[in-house]
Amino acid sequence: TYEFLWQNRAIVAILQTCGGDHVYLMRAFHDEMSSNSRAWVELWQKKGFFRSDVSAEIAAALLSGAYSELAGRMISMSTKPPIEEWLRQAQSTFIHGLGTPALVQAFTRAESKAPNRAGTKLKAVVPKSVARSTAVKYQAKRAI
Repeated sequence: TYEFLWQNRAIVAILQTCGGDHVYLMRAFHDEMSSNSRAWVELWQKKGFFRSDVSAEIAAALLSGAYSELAGRMISMSTKPPIEEWLRQAQSTFIHGLGTPALVQAFTRAESKAPNRAGTKLKAVVPKSVARSTAVKYQAKRAI
């Protein structure tokens, strides 16, 4: 997603300044992103990946806001930032802050063993079958 945003930053920059009669489009996008984030946080809490003592609403706001801020910062840059490193650090920060001790330990082990490539580290923590079945159940629930 961030590579796409980088490649299309001129168009995205225009969309971010959307105002007037069309400001509702950006608000609707942000509201949907926040709602999806909250649903994922709640699901991960039920699955035991995220701490249950953290408000799903607050966690979703932090997740949505942080990733939106990173995207906005990247779009305003004249040279390409280290996108993979940014996302790795964001992922690590949220896992350490929101994750259960078991998830944090698994993530830390995977970080030390996995290749130095964004996205591959967490895959070692959550088996593909679990991630896939969770995503399918989430999408089915959202469709209802």
